[in-house]
Amino acid sequence: TLWRDTVAKSPQSWMAADNLGSVLGARGETDAAIELFEKALKLKPDRANSYCNLGICLAQKGRQDDAIAHYKEALRLDPNHLEAHYNLAIALAETGMFDESVRHYSEALRIWPDHLNSHINLGVIEARQGKIDDAIRHFSEALRIRPGHPEASYNLQKAKAVVAHGY
Repeated sequence: TLWRDTVAKSPQSWMAADNLGSVLGARGETDAAIELFEKALKLKPDRANSYCNLGICLAQKGRQDDAIAHYKEALRLDPNHLEAHYNLAIALAETGMFDESVRHYSEALRIWPDHLNSHINLGVIEARQGKIDDAIRHFSEALRIRPGHPEASYNLQKAKAVVAHGY
């Protein structure tokens, strides 16, 4: 309610548009969120977070190429933007660009070494690429960060079975 009221009373406020877009995006109102992030970027085109948030919404709509372009713009503005690296890695993997995806997961881990989902997702890609030792290292690291995590545990067991049985 606060952000809707602020957007209505201050249509030139990029911050209000961006914050309302974040709220609506989190509630699954993706189309409305996209419009608000686009408005925020017209008002303040140098905001990396807005590009990243817009990319997330575009990816949810299945517009991976557009999402990738927005994540890359966020990274042009802020090369250390964790969420942009992470979400770009996801989008790249979904479009089959695994090597570039690995590079962005690795950048996310350089920025935040304990980023759980980057370890898990990077481990999955490395396992698919036959880099089982690297995959095991990432799944083990994920379990260090969050002991008992079901996806990390399952993938670690699966990777160790490959090593033990040569699958």
